[in-house]
Amino acid sequence: MTEAARWIYLEYVCWGGGIDSVYGLGSHNGESFGPFYADEMAKVDGVFGDLMSRFGVALPSGNFFEPFVRGYWGD
Repeated sequence: MTEAARWIYLEYVCWGGGIDSVYGLGSHNGESFGPFYADEMAKVDGVFGDLMSRFGVALPSGNFFEPFVRGYWGD
């Protein structure tokens, strides 16, 4: 069995706009991170951005992540 170099468990709630809450944990090159959780609007963007950064995904300003766009995965 081969180990993954990185993985993330990401759970988020959003409704056609910004993220309402986020929970996540993962590992990147053998270094674990999380769990992190936020449901306060003032903290959600920061926690989401931190999770994605630790996973190795750089997000543009505003934490825009295209897979969150309605219809990205099809109808």
